[in-house]
Amino acid sequence: MYDPSRKEQCFICLIRKVPNPPPLHMPEDEFHLLHRAFVQSLSDRKLLLSSGPARDPETGEHQGSIIILRCATRAEAERILGEDPNIRYGQRRAEYTPWLRMWFEDDPPAKKA
Repeated sequence: MYDPSRKEQCFICLIRKVPNPPPLHMPEDEFHLLHRAFVQSLSDRKLLLSSGPARDPETGEHQGSIIILRCATRAEAERILGEDPNIRYGQRRAEYTPWLRMWFEDDPPAKKA
């Protein structure tokens, strides 16, 4: 059931590739592990609502990723994502969209007509 008092401010962060990023000073697979550890840290700190790659379903082309953060302001979202090695080392850039989460997965399913 919808409860108007249950609201949570979040930010949907679209993480896009940067054209001609600066060179990495470590192997890509090692760098990706740093990113994965960052995402895990978001979960551990209860800041992560969801995340995953943005891939074209037909071609499989990687177009970036989506991270949904639990935070109150854009400045907070920018500060948090500034910790991501992809952002910090100029490999990706983020776009931020505020989102007021109002429906929760523990809500009972709608009744069928």
